[in-house]
Order: sequence, then C-alpha cells, then structure tokens
Amino acid sequence: MPVLVAYRVPKADPAGIAARDRRLLTIAEATAEAGLLCVYECLGDVLGLGRFHAVPVVPERGEIRLHRRLGGGRPVPLGEGYFGVSLALPNPSTLATGGATRLKPEQVLNRAVRGVLAALETLGVSGYYPGRDVVTAGRKIIGAITLEIDPSGKTLVEMAVAANRSFAEVTSFLDRADPTGVVPADAVLPGHATSIAEETGLRTTLDTFADAVAAGFVARLGMACVPAEEPLPPVQADDDWLLAGRLPPHLDRYGAARTALGSLQARVALGGGRIADLRLTGDFIASAAAITRMETSLRDMVPDRAAILDRVNKALAGPMDFLLGVRPLEIIADVVMQACDGAA
Repeated sequence: MPVLVAYRVPKADPAGIAARDRRLLTIAEATAEAGLLCVYECLGDVLGLGRFHAVPVVPERGEIRLHRRLGGGRPVPLGEGYFGVSLALPNPSTLATGGATRLKPEQVLNRAVRGVLAALETLGVSGYYPGRDVVTAGRKIIGAITLEIDPSGKTLVEMAVAANRSFAEVTSFLDRADPTGVVPADAVLPGHATSIAEETGLRTTLDTFADAVAAGFVARLGMACVPAEEPLPPVQADDDWLLAGRLPPHLDRYGAARTALGSLQARVALGGGRIADLRLTGDFIASAAAITRMETSLRDMVPDRAAILDRVNKALAGPMDFLLGVRPLEIIADVVMQACDGAA
C-alpha cells in the first residue's frame, strides 16, 4: 500500500515554493514506495503562474507577489484565503489502482484530484473534475490542477483551491501583477467561479483543509497517510527561478492561438532568415524536458511548417514526454510560422 507523508506549511513564502517542491521530489525519489503531500497557505495576495507563462515585471506598488510553478497550466490565485497542494511522487504510477502498472499523465491528474474532491465533499462542497485542468462546484471554478514529470519519472502534482475567497480573484490579481498583458488570459467573472466559503457559508482553516485532503486520499485511493514526524526545513527564496521566466527583449516576433486550456504563444527572434531564438509560452501542461528539447530543436532552422511539425513530434516521442491542452500538434507549427511571418 502506498504511503503518503503529509506536511502542512502556514505562511509559506511564495518565492520558496518551487524550491520546496523540488526538495519534496528528491525525498519522494529516495523513498520509492511513498509520496509526499504538502498543503500550504501564503500570506497576502499571490498570483500563481504556470512554468510556461512569460513572467511579468510586477509594479512596485502592486502589493502582490508571484509564484512560478514547476508545472504548466493556467494562472491561479494564491495567498490568504487560498490553499495550495503539492503532491510529490517517485513515479507517475504511484497512484495506480485496479491492476494498472503505468499511468498516462491525464490519468495521474484524474487520480490525484480525487483526494481534493473527497476533501471538498467532507467540507460540504460537491466538487467535480471535468477532466482538464480545473475543479468545479456547481459548474463554477473552485480550483485548478497541473503536473510535471521529469525524465527520471519523478512526478509533481500541484493544485490551488479557493477556500475563503473566490477563484474569480485571479482576474484582479492578473490586472495588478501584469498591467501590460504579458500573460494573455481570459477574465474569470464572479459568476463563473466560487469558493468553499461561498458554497457553504463557512470559513475553512488550513488545518481543517489539510486534514480533509489527507483523509480524502485514504478514502478515495486506499493510501495510508501519516503526518510527517518533523516539519520541512525552511528553503531559501529562489528569485532566479522566477526571473528565468522573463522574456528577453530580442524575442520580438509573436504568434498565438487558442487552445483547450487557454492560449499558446510563440515568441521568436529571426536572424539571417533562420529562427535565432524561440520560446513557447502559454497555459499548456507539458513535461518541461520535452518543451526545452522542442525549443532547442527549432533554433537555427529555416522556418518551414512541415519541418517544424516534424521536430515537434520528435520532441514528444520519449516515454516521459507529454503535452496536454494543445491538439492537434499542428497548432504549434502554425503559431511559430505566424511569428516568423509577422512584422517585428
């Protein structure tokens, strides 16, 4: 029976969440039959960005902080009134049930979200996972989920849940953190989002939510869940990780397309008729190694749609490679060509 070791972190520093999640993955890899579950809350207002978003420069008086996840996906609200969940697993099949020996990325999400759905039910909310990257209640968004799987198989599932403030606050967080629109995103209207408090009329504490999530994994996935014997050691803020998401100014050409999860953008620099540099940004969920391989393979090539598509397919050919939310893959070739053909 897989064992989950459960942590909870109040007053988490958003600048250290990614570093802490990397540590959780390292511990999970060393204990092959266990996963690590961490439920946390940050102070203040925090905008959670996906790994593949372009990171904006926050106005000095914006009174909002940024967190850049290890996994992709849409922007999410974090901070006071929201709970984050990190689930670190030694491999994608740790949550396998019913005789399954290997889980696809979408199956990992489907199983991991069950613990949170059970927690919501315990707290009086009928949650539903429609199979993409959001959790809903009464057809309103109450949470979001994403994952990263590295080449060795270490797997991180990340979730954000609106507890005492609506998920719709993500729109005002984006307006404050990114007034120039570096991160394209659809507005989440109040009528399209909710929270545990809105659904039940009750506020939820971090401890109550963490207990419910731990019990949810036991009930829905038959896992043993034990409290960590010691708290996680503090981690240092990883400002370099956040800064690495900034767009260099030489990527002056732009292509974009709508996708199932939001949008996909290609940021391109040309030189001598070739793709000198390129970055793919947006709301997609993918293995970071595959996207890095894809971007590297497209550099220094003469723009050609068929050749681009061929390299995109080859970059996703590995056993741990995946890309969710962008289908068909021709969309990637189209946005790269759009950027190459457009005016600088």
